[in-house]
Amino acid sequence: MPKGKPLLEETKRKISLTLKNRFFSIDTRRKISLALIGRSLSEEARRKMSLVRKGKHRSEETKRKISTALKGRKFSEETKRKISLTHKGMGHSEETKKKMALLRIGKHHSEETKRKMSEAHKGKSPRGVGFKHSKETKRKMSEAHKGKKLPIKHIEKIRLHMKGYKFSEEAKRKMSLSHIGLQAGKKHPNWQGGKSFEPYPLGWTNTFKEQIRYRDGYKCQLCGVPEVECTRKLHVHHIDYDKQNVDPNNLISLCLSCHIKTNRNREYWTIFFKKVNIYQKRIEYDLTEIH
Repeated sequence: MPKGKPLLEETKRKISLTLKNRFFSIDTRRKISLALIGRSLSEEARRKMSLVRKGKHRSEETKRKISTALKGRKFSEETKRKISLTHKGMGHSEETKKKMALLRIGKHHSEETKRKMSEAHKGKSPRGVGFKHSKETKRKMSEAHKGKKLPIKHIEKIRLHMKGYKFSEEAKRKMSLSHIGLQAGKKHPNWQGGKSFEPYPLGWTNTFKEQIRYRDGYKCQLCGVPEVECTRKLHVHHIDYDKQNVDPNNLISLCLSCHIKTNRNREYWTIFFKKVNIYQKRIEYDLTEIH
């Protein structure tokens, strides 16, 4: 047959029927693969191949071979764009999602990947803006996070990210309503068995607390804000959270905002104050009088 002459539809049908369920040897497959290198299929051919593949599933062995063949291969930007467009709007099955989740466990994006993701999202509205999860999704997310504790490093990142952020009055109102009756008394996550109702020792007086503030230079020892810039006096915080321990080395001056932060992750804050040399090696002051 002359080169480049198209086959008749009848001929194509006969060839297709002849080759149906036929298995090629490894050598034949290699020859076919080499013959097709650099050859571009027409849009019509691709469409037909796509229709033929619809509803069919590759065997685990085929998937493994494809995975091995693509390992280390880098796609061109054009190919990536086409793949992205092809997958747009496609939803993964629950089984696929589960497999993808298991594959990601313990893996971390490289700094280069993070940079690219950051660049790709620059100028775009975050997913959270105007986006609302369904009740079912919220329930699943809640179940998945139950009992989990964020690492201290993540908590610090969130804290720094939220610094200076102001909630709208509407957001505050909704948050307030959602917490009514949920976090009171024993239901509160920071419930310590009613310690806050225990009395302070006799030495815990306003004069004594003023001496601690004086020793600390009337500044919050966490954020450095002066007391004169606060709406109220600096709080005197117990580093080990023991109300009965009024040793000056166990006390530290904090502004209201920083004192609220220390009510959570107590073990972390105790270690933190030790690390910054506040707990054990505080500069000695004479607390008998205020000059």
